[in-house]
This record gives sequence, structure tokens and C-alpha cells, in this order.
Amino acid sequence: PFAETLAEPVKEALTRIDSLLTTGRTFDPQTGSRTFSVLASDYTTMVFLKPLLMRLAKIAPGVILSIRPAGDDFVDQLRRNEADILIIPRQVFPFVEEFPHKDLYSDRFVGVVDEGNAEIGKKLTLKALSNARYLATTSGRYKSYVEVQMDELGISRRTEITAGFTVAPLLVAGTAFLTVIHERLGQVMAPRFGLRLLELPVEIPPLTEVMLWTNRSNDDPAHRWLRAQIRSLAADMS
Repeated sequence: PFAETLAEPVKEALTRIDSLLTTGRTFDPQTGSRTFSVLASDYTTMVFLKPLLMRLAKIAPGVILSIRPAGDDFVDQLRRNEADILIIPRQVFPFVEEFPHKDLYSDRFVGVVDEGNAEIGKKLTLKALSNARYLATTSGRYKSYVEVQMDELGISRRTEITAGFTVAPLLVAGTAFLTVIHERLGQVMAPRFGLRLLELPVEIPPLTEVMLWTNRSNDDPAHRWLRAQIRSLAADMS
């Protein structure tokens, strides 16, 4: 019990010491080397982190991103400083204000069908959405944000398959299924797999991806540099 009472004060002391040691240091991306642990979904990795990796390869060859999926304990990982950065939708993360953070970009949702799908025309109606063979999406073990939103709107779906966001477009290709995914993900996948993107007949609030880190990393020059690169890329996307 005594050790448990010491845990938080010691953690705060170590954080302050670490901050003091990094104060005044500089980071040169051309010559410096650093590995950052980033927690993010497959969607974020494909749509956002892949372009970031391409950018870093040119301007900071010694910087490595160790990208891991944000599992069920991602909040604890961030609190324990086991991850440098977490990127997650603001709407599904109730602890945003507990950490230093920065909104990055927003993404809305679109319907996705195979390019040759003759059952759904150029316009997706509410009736077609309800009657189509539907592929529902998940976020880990839970329903995805967009599925929860459609449930709250009372939109019925003929759900036959459930899969993750990045797998869903692959299962739609060459079939009569319809799914609903992030527009940016759809724009990446559509030309590669022969898919057609459709405006939704209902208004689904977009998601805002947010970057979070801890106070321990706030003044670290290398960490500040990486956050600046992430913000710059997000601004380019917006």
C-alpha cells in the first residue's frame, strides 16, 4: 500500500526531471535518429500515416515510426508513457481533455459499392440503403461509429457480413454488397479495386481525428518536431 501511494508522486517527479533534461536540446531531422511509438487504427495508418512515412523518409531518414493498433488499453498505454502519440477520432474518445492534443482533420462517410453493381444506381436512396445486401463495419470488438449513428437514426439494414473498415472495401469488390466507410479511405481504395463511392441519403456527422501525447513529451525537441510534421500533413490534407 505504501508503494502504491508513492507511484503517482514519483511518476510526476520523473516526468519533471525528463522535461528538464530535454530543455535546451535541439533536434536535427537530417542527422538525428529516433523511434516513436504511434497508436492508430488501420484506417489512420493507410490514409494518414502512410503519407507521413513517405515524407519522413525524405526529410528525416533516421526517424522511425513504430505503428501499433490502438487496442482496448490504449488510454493506459498513453498514461504510462508506453506510446508517444495516439491518433483517434475525437468523437469516440471521452478523455481528450486529459492530455495535450491537437485536432488534425475531419472525414465524412460515403456508401461504397462495386463499380459494376447494377442494383444500385448513381444515387443511393434510403430505400436502396435499407434493401441492399449490407456489409457492416466494426471498430475492434465494437460497432463502428457510423453503424451506431445509423442505428440511432433508425435506418434498417440487411446486414449479412461484418468486417473491419479496411477489409470492408475488399469484400465489396466484385460483389453486390454495400458498405459505408470513411470518404478518404474510399478515395484510396476505389481506383485500386474498382469501387464506386456514393453520397449517403442521410446526414452522418463526420469524424475528427485528434493527435494526443503526454506532458512528459511536451517539451521534447524531437517530439515537438514530429508533431509539427503531423500538423503540417493534416493541414495539407484539409
